[in-house]
Amino acid sequence: MAAIVSTYQYTYGAGNAPNRRIEFHQDGKKVWGIVQGQAYGVWKNIGKIDECNMTLEEASTTQKVQIMMDARKKFESPNYPPDKRFDELDYDRRIQVIKNLEPNGPYRITISNNIGSNPYFESVEELTFFDPS
Repeated sequence: MAAIVSTYQYTYGAGNAPNRRIEFHQDGKKVWGIVQGQAYGVWKNIGKIDECNMTLEEASTTQKVQIMMDARKKFESPNYPPDKRFDELDYDRRIQVIKNLEPNGPYRITISNNIGSNPYFESVEELTFFDPS
């Protein structure tokens, strides 16, 4: 039976109130997100995002800057840890990242959209989880 692990709210377009949210669900060892948009005060499901379209940046911003500075000292190109798709991560790691989205933890999400078939809503194509610290 599917259970909601966490919810991430954000604003799409002009405005200051969150008008989009992603409910992250899990069932067994599988994780996915249900994307919802708000129109006229009503939340509507506008898409689903699977693990293969979720990516985790393995290094925080601070770690990336340190790697870049160390590489510059040696006149080399920086060698960042590779990003990983959620379906490549252990189940516990996926849940840990999702449960630690802001404001509960350091992780944030970059959302890649496309034009949707519904004229009122976009289509969410990919999520990238990152630690801005």
